[in-house]
Amino acid sequence: MSWAKAALKSTAMEELVKQMVFVNVQAQTRHEEAMAQQQQAQAQAVAAQQESTHLLAAQLAAQQVATQTQINALQEAMQQLAPGRDQAVVTTGNHVSIRASHFLQKLSASDDVEAFLTTFERTAEREGWPQDQWAGLIAPFLTGDPQKAYFDLPLEDAKNYDRLKAEVLARLGVTVAVRAQRVHCWKYCPDQPPRSQMHDLGQLVKKWLQPETLTREQMVERVVMDHYLRSLPKDLQRWVSHGDPKTAALVVEMVERYTVVEDLLRPTSRRGPVLPPPVRPASVPRREASLDLGTSTPKSSSSVLQRPAATRTAGDIQCW
Repeated sequence: MSWAKAALKSTAMEELVKQMVFVNVQAQTRHEEAMAQQQQAQAQAVAAQQESTHLLAAQLAAQQVATQTQINALQEAMQQLAPGRDQAVVTTGNHVSIRASHFLQKLSASDDVEAFLTTFERTAEREGWPQDQWAGLIAPFLTGDPQKAYFDLPLEDAKNYDRLKAEVLARLGVTVAVRAQRVHCWKYCPDQPPRSQMHDLGQLVKKWLQPETLTREQMVERVVMDHYLRSLPKDLQRWVSHGDPKTAALVVEMVERYTVVEDLLRPTSRRGPVLPPPVRPASVPRREASLDLGTSTPKSSSSVLQRPAATRTAGDIQCW
């Protein structure tokens, strides 16, 4: 009996071991299958990532090519629209053609003429355009009164840019006197930013004194002339300003001419000769002199009447 029990126990143990081995084998198999699936999924993910990377690389390369193409096209357009100094002037035989239309637009009614002329000058200097051709280059872009000023100038003056500019500004009432008046009329406005007002005042002074074109001595002379003119009497100031003198010497010359003309046109009775004051004879006693004043002789009367006349004439002399 004990043997049979031992055999049954051994058989049960073997069955248990077999089941455990079978379970372990199944578990290992499932683990291996799971690992295989995980590896396969990772491989698919890597492949998908690689494919996505390749696509992104291809897109980036295509974008770089397109960007480079656009850059090249833009550079070509810029070279055509804004050529360099050597390309701005195209020489054909003995004639020089300047493509000013690539840089300028026609003057409109809302444009500031001074700003328009300044822009043209800076463009012409940057591009190296010959200054003797500036008047002809800007003429097609003028409209309105500036265009009339160009056509009203003589042919030789119309070829000179400085004379054309002066005529255009004068036609529009923009003179040195007007610019000076703008400076003197400037006032601080509490409602506006202080910095912008300082900038505006600086621009007004620059337009008046023109430091880009005038020397230091010429700017000082302009300030002196302005103060001198403002100190003159109104009639004289108006007459001198109408003559528009360009230098201090011309201002003084005009003032001197005005003074001489005024003195010549003054009535003779007012100007009168300058007579010395009467001298009383030392030998005539005071009593006799007083008696003579009472006589009616022509000589006494004449001598007495002449004295206040001489004194009055000397007092009527005026200095101009």
